[in-house]
Amino acid sequence: MLIEAGHRCAVPTCRAHPVDIEHIDDWAKGQEHKFENLIALCSNCHRRKGNGPDQIDRKSLRQ
Repeated sequence: MLIEAGHRCAVPTCRAHPVDIEHIDDWAKGQEHKFENLIALCSNCHRRKGNGPDQIDRKSLRQ
């Protein structure tokens, strides 16, 4: 996952580093660490994850 993202944020317009591995759908919802539900995000993009007007929706994160 980190290699795919080049050790940078997976959001193409960001690409910042350092990054953490984050859940696309909240861990509390499924309580699983499936590869397809994980993404490399910087702390700023992680805070922007959501459904609001200036946030990154989960559908976009899955792409």
